[in-house]
Amino acid sequence: MIKRIYHTSEVEASELEELGRMFCEEAKMGTFDLPWFSRFVNGLLSAGTMAMWVVVRDERLVGGIGVLLAPSPFTGEVLAHEMFWFMAPDQRR
Repeated sequence: MIKRIYHTSEVEASELEELGRMFCEEAKMGTFDLPWFSRFVNGLLSAGTMAMWVVVRDERLVGGIGVLLAPSPFTGEVLAHEMFWFMAPDQRR
């Protein structure tokens, strides 16, 4: 059972490493660069141009979704654009 899904404003690189590597391998996105990903995500989160929700089960980060926040060119309304989402394979049902 999922214990927590929460919005986060900062993510520890060590928490993202396992999921990032699995995502890149499964999506055939090349070699996962943890330092770059950590700087990129935390920079966007700090600037308020990204939102991220993570899934934690048994104190382990097992999934998440990240969205970019940008204004619509037509209305100026802030829209969320999916950047990535992933659940660890052993957590899928």
